[in-house]
Amino acid sequence: MRVVVVGAGLGGLAAAIAVERAGHEVVVCERAPRPRETGAGIGLLPNGVLALDELGVGAEVRTMAMAVPGPAGMRDRRGRLLLATDQDAVTRRVGAPVVVAARRWLHQLLSAALPEGTVRTGVDVLAVTGGAGFAGSTGGASLAGSAGGAGFAGSAGGAGFAGSAGGAGFAGSAGGAGFAGSA
Repeated sequence: MRVVVVGAGLGGLAAAIAVERAGHEVVVCERAPRPRETGAGIGLLPNGVLALDELGVGAEVRTMAMAVPGPAGMRDRRGRLLLATDQDAVTRRVGAPVVVAARRWLHQLLSAALPEGTVRTGVDVLAVTGGAGFAGSTGGASLAGSAGGAGFAGSAGGAGFAGSAGGAGFAGSAGGAGFAGSA
C-alpha cells in the first residue's frame, strides 16, 4: 500500500517511519522548500521514549537522557513545587527515562531513519479527491493513492491527516506535532 503523510515535522516523520516499518511505501509531503525544525528543545516523557523504541530510534534518543536533580515536577510562577515526581522511580517502573533533546537533533534523527527520497519538500497539498488519493500541489508533484479505499488529507498549511485502509491511521498537525497508531 502507498501511504502519503502530509507534513514533515516530528509527528509526520514519526508517522512515516511507522508506515515504512509496517512494510508500506510512504511519501512525506512538506510545504517548506527544505526540511527544518524550530524550537530549542523538547522533553520526552518515558512513554514517548518507548514509542521511539518501536520506531527503531530509541537507543539513540536514550543517549540524551539526563538525570534530573531533586524532585522534578510542576512549579508555580514563583518556583514553588506544586507536583513532584521521582524520575528514577518512573524510569524503573516504565522502563524508559525522561529525555530532553534539541528539536533539530531529533528531527534529523527521524529524517535519517527514512529511505532517501521519502520526504518531498516544496509540495503544498491543496485538495483531497475520492477516497484513494490526493490532488493539488504547487510544487509540481502529484501523487496517486493506493487502491482499496485508502484516503489522504492535507491542508494548505502543510499538515494534516493521512489515513489508510486496513485499520492504520497516521497524523501530523500544524506545528509538527502528531501521532502514529494502528489497529
